[in-house]
Amino acid sequence: MGENWIQELYAEQQSTLVRQNPSFAEWARTAGGMLLCATIGSAGFLRPDGSVWVNEIENWGLPEEPREIWREAIAPERWGWLVLGAHRYPAVAQLLPSPPEGAAECEWCTGCGYAHQNPDGSGRICSRCCGLGWYADRSGA
Repeated sequence: MGENWIQELYAEQQSTLVRQNPSFAEWARTAGGMLLCATIGSAGFLRPDGSVWVNEIENWGLPEEPREIWREAIAPERWGWLVLGAHRYPAVAQLLPSPPEGAAECEWCTGCGYAHQNPDGSGRICSRCCGLGWYADRSGA
């Protein structure tokens, strides 16, 4: 059973991508979900069931033919992809966990979720809290 809002966002994204970037539109169709974010060598996709799938390119820039690897992202990596996707599609944020009682603000990013944040609000996800801005284990282990 899928989330209707995810399917609606996917359909909207597809109509835009087909016109602006047909290769990304095909990539999202192959993934079976909407593109959350793409970086050099990897991309995250949100499927209608709420799962996040990652496409990674192996052998990037080497003489051999690059090879695509598909795998499901699990927490905490899943959270990072969702945080990145929520930057473009705010509804995606509803899939992120809420901080449990006693959660500590991440000291590495001072709670913003980014190790480096750009003026437009995008940035590099904090590797300690995976973009959440908090963590439940005060020891950080």
